[in-house]
Amino acid sequence: MSKENEILNETLNESSKQVLNETSKENLNEASSASLNYAFAEDYSANKNDLKSELNDIDDKDVISPWLRPLSIFFSPIKTFKSIRKSPSIWFVYLLVVVIPIAFMFAFKEAYIKEMLEIAVRFNPMMADNRELLQMAEKTSFVNGLIGALVGGIIAPLISAAVIKLVAHLMHKEATYKMILSMVLHLGMIASLTYLINVVLVLVTGSTSLGMSVTSLGFLLTDGPSSGILYYLLVPFDILTIWAVVLKYYGLRIVADFSKKAATIYMIVFVIFLFAMSLLQYLPTLLMGA
Repeated sequence: MSKENEILNETLNESSKQVLNETSKENLNEASSASLNYAFAEDYSANKNDLKSELNDIDDKDVISPWLRPLSIFFSPIKTFKSIRKSPSIWFVYLLVVVIPIAFMFAFKEAYIKEMLEIAVRFNPMMADNRELLQMAEKTSFVNGLIGALVGGIIAPLISAAVIKLVAHLMHKEATYKMILSMVLHLGMIASLTYLINVVLVLVTGSTSLGMSVTSLGFLLTDGPSSGILYYLLVPFDILTIWAVVLKYYGLRIVADFSKKAATIYMIVFVIFLFAMSLLQYLPTLLMGA
C-alpha cells in the first residue's frame, strides 16, 4: 500500500511540476510581451517628443518678448514663429495691425480723398460736372475707407486663422487657434510695412499717389493704370506679398505643425486665391477699358 502511495505521490509531483513549468512559461511570455509593448510605447513617445522638441527648439530664455515680435518677424522670422508656438501673443500686434492703416489714412486724409474722387470719376465720368455728387463722394469716401480698414483689420485675421485651424484640425494637428491667430497677425505686420514705405515715399517725393505700392511690379510702369491690362496683371506681384507668402509657409510648418506637402499645397491654393481676388478688385476698371 505504501508503495502505491509513493508512486501516486511521484505522479502528482511530476504533474504539479509540469503545470508550474507551463504556468511559468505563460507568465514569462506575457511579461516579455508587456515589456516589449511598453518599450515600443516608450520609444514612440520619445520619438514624438523628439519631433516636438526639434520643432520647438528654443529655450525659455530665448523666447522673444511679445513686445518685440512685431519687429522680430522682419529680422528673425523662424525664431519668432517658434516663440509664438511656445507662447502665443495677440493683443499688442493686433492693435498695431488695426491702427497702422487707420493712422496712415488720417495722416494723408486730403490725398486719400483726392485719390478716391479720381477713382470715382473714372468709374462715373458724369460726376466730374456734378458738384453735388462730388461733395457727397468727398464726404463718404473717407468714412467708407475708414470703416473698411477697421473692419478688415479686425475680421480678416480672424477668418484667415479660422481657415488654417480647420485644415489643421482635419489633419489632427495640435496647434491651437490662439497660436495660429498670433502667427497670422504677425504676418500682417509685413502688409503694414507697405503703409510705412508709402509714407516715406510721400514725404520724400511729394507724391499724392497712396493706392499704389512702390514694392509692386506695376510700379515699374511709368504710365501706371494707363498702361492697360498689363498694369493690373503686374500689381498682384508685390515683393512684400511674395515675402509674406514665403514666411507663411514656414509659419504653417512651425506654428501649425503642417508637413512640407500640406504646407506647399495650402500655399499654392492661397496664392491662386490671392491673385484671383486682386484681379477681381480691378475687374470693373478693366471692363471699362482703363
